[in-house]
Amino acid sequence: MIMVDWFRSWHGAPTDTKLTLVARKAGVTRALAVATWWLLLDTASQAEDRGSIAGTDPEVIACALDADEDHIRALMDAFEQRGMIAAGRVQKWDKRQPKRERENDNSAERVRAHRERERQKRGVADDVTPRNAMERPETPRAEQNREEQNKAEEAAPREGWRDVGPQIVAMLGWDQLPTPRPYSAVRQWIADGADPECDILPAIRDAIADGRAARANSLNYFWPAVQERRDRRRQAETSERFVGEDLRRAQWRPRLIGFRDSGFWLSEWGAKPGHQPRAGQAPCGAPADLVSEILGQMEAVG
Repeated sequence: MIMVDWFRSWHGAPTDTKLTLVARKAGVTRALAVATWWLLLDTASQAEDRGSIAGTDPEVIACALDADEDHIRALMDAFEQRGMIAAGRVQKWDKRQPKRERENDNSAERVRAHRERERQKRGVADDVTPRNAMERPETPRAEQNREEQNKAEEAAPREGWRDVGPQIVAMLGWDQLPTPRPYSAVRQWIADGADPECDILPAIRDAIADGRAARANSLNYFWPAVQERRDRRRQAETSERFVGEDLRRAQWRPRLIGFRDSGFWLSEWGAKPGHQPRAGQAPCGAPADLVSEILGQMEAVG
């Protein structure tokens, strides 16, 4: 099965009156009902059996949305009573997520058939070459989506999430990955401004230390803690006590400590301390005295 990282949302879905009825039934705000429903759709899309929300933990949802767990349980019951979910699945998932836009099917054949019908409408003879025959064919929708996804991945800090993801899984001691694409969450964290050494790994360590990590069934569980650390760091970085050179040192100190302790380093930070830059790579931007303080005198490596 070909995995995809998106699902279809229909026009008018956020204003669907069913969500208003569900919210009233559960005694919660409509905003919470909408957010919970989209989280369930996202969960169903990432499941190996797409459309399944079996095993979804209301406590995890409550943590992700900063909501009361009892409210989430009431919403889940209301969704089921309205027939929006049943037997651990989002109802009408297959109807609203057509296979032809989820997998690489016979889109090329459909495009050829469409052109043939258009050719016949214009009355073009079989032995006449249409004037646009040499033009580049229009990109099928599914292929266009894949191209856009690839461009987005190239723009993201790729090495970062690819390195951090396995490191987190090892820290958690997960023998089996909970979802087919567990590292997509880490990629999104980094794209949203979370720093691996300052925000992500410390949040995971804290969750392990206080026992919260045992309740996690996916990496999404840790996002609120990562987000909190990211926001605190950003606030500190913009405060008056971190200006000029102090801000630069505050940014580089945890990176150098992480490199010293685990060898972790992102290519976007330039060459590793003590290493010569590769072709096209910037040198290490860390202050030299800070490198000496944390790592000691390092002999340059070619």
